[in-house]
Amino acid sequence: MEILSKIKDKTKYMISKINYDFLKKEKNELIEDLYAKPFSNIINYKNKLLKAEKIYHESAQSGEVFKITDGENTYKLRICESEKKAKRIDTNSKKLKNILPDYYGREGKYLLYKRISNSIEYHQYKGPNKNYKLGEILGQANQYRKDRSKEDFEEVKSKHIKRISKAIKTFSPEEQIKILEKINILFDPKENNLGLDLIDAHTGNLLFDQYEHLYFIDEEGISGREIIGLGMAKLIRNGRINVEGFFSGYRKHCSFPFTKEYLEGLFLLMTLKRYAKKLSDRENNKHNLPEERLDFTEDNNRIKGIINNDRHLLKETSLDNFISYVEKENLH
Repeated sequence: MEILSKIKDKTKYMISKINYDFLKKEKNELIEDLYAKPFSNIINYKNKLLKAEKIYHESAQSGEVFKITDGENTYKLRICESEKKAKRIDTNSKKLKNILPDYYGREGKYLLYKRISNSIEYHQYKGPNKNYKLGEILGQANQYRKDRSKEDFEEVKSKHIKRISKAIKTFSPEEQIKILEKINILFDPKENNLGLDLIDAHTGNLLFDQYEHLYFIDEEGISGREIIGLGMAKLIRNGRINVEGFFSGYRKHCSFPFTKEYLEGLFLLMTLKRYAKKLSDRENNKHNLPEERLDFTEDNNRIKGIINNDRHLLKETSLDNFISYVEKENLH
């Protein structure tokens, strides 16, 4: 019996070693979080082909993200730094299940998603209706709005002003007044414009799968209490979009009444955020970014173009097209 017991113990050890070899970090440290074997009812931890690797390019502001393959399926496991944050992401993921990869749910601070294979980034996609599909994704997020208190708006405003204050101070006193006048419309409770938005909407976070379905893959880049349209403004700032196609998809889900003044405020806020980021990077360029990445000329021209109503300075953006579209839309 003693010999049989030793054999069982050794077998148990070998199985354990096979199952957990993939958990080893550099210097043979073990990723303790994965020892809990989250979602064991979904992930086949007994498969000898089980592998896990940390995903570095899918940046997490907090916590860690892993690609896990169990020999049959590939998953994305997010480990949040706290259960509170995991609950927030879980709530947003359930609301936006149609635009995120398949979401399996939450276990404590763990969140599990299907990892898209054979994907292609939005800007590389050459198929039809890409702008329509992009509009659908933003519209599905922005449809979630509810009445908020004046204090909520003040809190959101304070958060944004803090982030752009350094950039605002680089302009003249007269220009600073114009800037604040333009963006204040975004923080007016009468607008009823706080809700769900994709705050990290850029083309790297938008992937088409092999069936040409478009997904937003950064579940952490979703805010449940944000200025409606910020995600759209980021896309306007970063590249040209077919406005008619975009709004055809957007209006299928969201009827938020955009105006010229509101769009200008959004675009101005997003540009100031990028301006402030460049200022910070210049002070501490720990990533050794090239000089052209830190140049303010384009951002400066766009900011002055908005506050001085000089459309010539905005000719390389999609903002003019968006303004023209919503003005025609509002006439009807």
